[in-house]
Amino acid sequence: MVSWNHHVNAAAIGVGIDMNRRELTFRVYHPSDTARNLGVCANFTFSLSDSPELFYKAALTGNNGPGSELSPDELVTEDGFYYPRDASRIFFCRLESTVSGFANDKYGRTPYGEHKAYILGTKGEGVYIGRENPYLDAMVHASRYHIVTDEGLRDEIRRKVIDILKDEKGGLADRIILHVEGDVT
Repeated sequence: MVSWNHHVNAAAIGVGIDMNRRELTFRVYHPSDTARNLGVCANFTFSLSDSPELFYKAALTGNNGPGSELSPDELVTEDGFYYPRDASRIFFCRLESTVSGFANDKYGRTPYGEHKAYILGTKGEGVYIGRENPYLDAMVHASRYHIVTDEGLRDEIRRKVIDILKDEKGGLADRIILHVEGDVT
């Protein structure tokens, strides 16, 4: 998901897509750049991609820092919307409603917004990756690492990520593992 306000923010977010109703549903956890941006600007894009590298940038870099996870040359601007150049399919959206709540799980209690958005338009029809991809699956787990304070739970996440990536070698696998080994924040 790409949102904008003070800066362009990319975030890896799971979304329910209902093309019959032209609607997206999704949850954004607080505090986050995405939550702040959606509170100011109702427009955003949601993209599907076959690039694990793009997912890595959205999921495991930035972490609410001052800059964007994607550089200007990695973004396309179209009719006031931003989306990743490497996207296979893009959904141009406008936020319709938000309901606040709290998620409680073994990692703790976290506030969130449950959002519904209208799909204004789409572009592209390319292939995309899902949780069956080991890089993507490992990054979903690794994205929780920096918010968990309990060392036992951090060890559990670390073991899970390393196990998922045990057959993957080099570049991206190494960077994901570094994220959960505490060398990258």
